[in-house]
Amino acid sequence: MKCPVCNAEIQPKMTDCPSCHLALSQAKRLNDLARMMAADQDLPDEVWEELYSFAEWEKGWQIVEYLGSSPTLYLPRVFKGKPVLHVGDYAFDSLPLLAVHLPKSVQSLGKGAFWHCDLLKLVTLSEGLSAIGEDCFAGCADLKSVSLPDSVFSLGAGCFADCINLSKVKLPTSLDHLSDRAFLGCERLSSISLPKDLVSLGDQSLEGTGLTRLLLPATSLYVGSRALANTPLTAVSIPDETEALGEGAFAECGALTKVKLGKGLKQIGADCFAYTALRSLSVAKGNPVYRVKGGALLSGDVLVVGTKYCTIAREVKIVARHAFVGIEGLTLTIPQGVLADPQWKYDC
Repeated sequence: MKCPVCNAEIQPKMTDCPSCHLALSQAKRLNDLARMMAADQDLPDEVWEELYSFAEWEKGWQIVEYLGSSPTLYLPRVFKGKPVLHVGDYAFDSLPLLAVHLPKSVQSLGKGAFWHCDLLKLVTLSEGLSAIGEDCFAGCADLKSVSLPDSVFSLGAGCFADCINLSKVKLPTSLDHLSDRAFLGCERLSSISLPKDLVSLGDQSLEGTGLTRLLLPATSLYVGSRALANTPLTAVSIPDETEALGEGAFAECGALTKVKLGKGLKQIGADCFAYTALRSLSVAKGNPVYRVKGGALLSGDVLVVGTKYCTIAREVKIVARHAFVGIEGLTLTIPQGVLADPQWKYDC
């Protein structure tokens, strides 16, 4: 049995929901009422006007504000003979909602539409939704899972940031870019399947999540700045098609010990692997820019990324400023004639 409001599992003999804390009889009444209102398309427009304020939006309406008090919402599909197409910016922000069900008519959600709805536990997003705005569900601390329909092709920056209990996400197959800060701070998100045609990971898109492993699709050309920083990743394999890793892309991944770079990689940002436990580096054959020698990553005669137990090869003439950032207890002999920025040692 599941709670009619938040969909939490209910054990036998329970009278209250352990998740939303409503009496089960009350939860059923609230859910039945909301469902009945949403299903009844003959409901007078005057009733909808008591629950929501509307504004014109393209060839239909947008919901501007919620005026009711029920914690369970089934949004209307039609108002005054026209479809409800959009949920406006900050329309429901910080309200004590428990569950929201969107009709198929809704095509887009505005900026911060459900921002910091701290009690929100269940969201039903219907096929037909195409765009989710910036910070739309940011700070929804009780949201545990979300399934994005395949019709969604645009995610705004920070759309699910700081959803600290979010542990299950289904991304749309049509998505080709994971936006900046999309899941920033979702610390319980331990796994995620990226769409096979994803081209890039935005800046901080998965920073601070609980990811222990991640398979980057072959289409991924760019991993943004701090895209996977501060995660419990233990190993990273960069596809041959990836061309650039942003600044600090894997910084502060304290469990990261092994990295394999693809043959198409042309650029590595500063501090990309700073403050990790990196012990093993390898580069696919055929990479024209990078190679590994003495346990360190080289580009020409420049040592770009080092490890705790690496040695400086004879051909190295320059040690990059950020080569050894965050490697504690580093002991390294710098051969005579090698140019090393005197500041780098203070980062270790």
